[in-house]
Amino acid sequence: MLRSAAAQDQPFDCALVDLEMPGMDGWQFASEVNADKAINGTRLFLMVPPGKMGGEAKMKLLNWFDDYVAKPIKRNDLLAVLERNLASSLD
Repeated sequence: MLRSAAAQDQPFDCALVDLEMPGMDGWQFASEVNADKAINGTRLFLMVPPGKMGGEAKMKLLNWFDDYVAKPIKRNDLLAVLERNLASSLD
């Protein structure tokens, strides 16, 4: 979907990425997005299950994600992450 939207000159501004997905994890997904110049401008936010936030410290050093949100996701937490990271692009 990210590549298709970019090819139509309508790239995604951001994407919420689950750490645990079927077929690949969120880190592998971010690796592929960041390696693709057509879509690497998309801001990525990783949704992290309980107990997994601290265990990914080494991966965080790669700066593949713009921010993180803990699951279960609370509306106010998600809104704060999006406002903090997207406010400048909304002006």
